[in-house]
Amino acid sequence: MKKLKMQESETVELKKSLAELKQGLVSIEVKRQSLLKKKAWFSKKPQRNPKEVILSVVKERPSISVRDLAVQCGMSIHSVQHHINKLKDAGAIRHVGSTKAGQWEIINNHVLKGDPVV
Repeated sequence: MKKLKMQESETVELKKSLAELKQGLVSIEVKRQSLLKKKAWFSKKPQRNPKEVILSVVKERPSISVRDLAVQCGMSIHSVQHHINKLKDAGAIRHVGSTKAGQWEIINNHVLKGDPVV
């Protein structure tokens, strides 16, 4: 393998250029992180009630499984099961039919709005 012979001044110059590039990359990364923080701060939306999210998805797809519901709502399976149990206890929804072929039925949608269960 042939080694390239470089003059000492060229080597020093290349090292300086490399250092400047690294510094530029660090600077860009710092600016990127700063912008991401600002974007996260500005783009925070008020979070919806998880029970409302579950009810809206169930309304669109009554035969959805708990696992698919968790994915659709962006929650863990355990969280979805917890909120479904709360909705069942409040009389807002029930599952009709078998585990595999059954469907969710919304009984009383006003439970979330603070109205008494009828």
